[in-house]
Amino acid sequence: GSSVGSIVCAVVAIRTDEELKELFSKLDIFDLSFFGNSQVAQIFRHLLDKGSLQDMSFLVKKLRKLLGDVTFLDAYSRTGRILNVTVCPADSNEPPRLLNYLTAPNVLVWSAVAASSAFPGLFEPQHL
Repeated sequence: GSSVGSIVCAVVAIRTDEELKELFSKLDIFDLSFFGNSQVAQIFRHLLDKGSLQDMSFLVKKLRKLLGDVTFLDAYSRTGRILNVTVCPADSNEPPRLLNYLTAPNVLVWSAVAASSAFPGLFEPQHL
């Protein structure tokens, strides 16, 4: 997945079937807000100060809570599910990268998802 799709894919790929059942049974109380700046003044201030509309640190905090410190290899070893996350380099002359348990086994899933979600103008770019 990429961007928001990578969040959904990661939630599923790092959990066993039983863990997913438990998670989805609590979904109505689960906090799925990923934007920290909700007021117009906050958004414009962040745009002027950082060059993006939203604060990536807020998203990273949410992703770490939602996904934990699990690597691609950890997730595959636990569930047998293959998670693929696409990320685009900051240099537009480079091709996108596909991250998974074979190409990036030791990369933390939350960091790959954050990088994939770093839509230009919305969130600032992220480094793996």
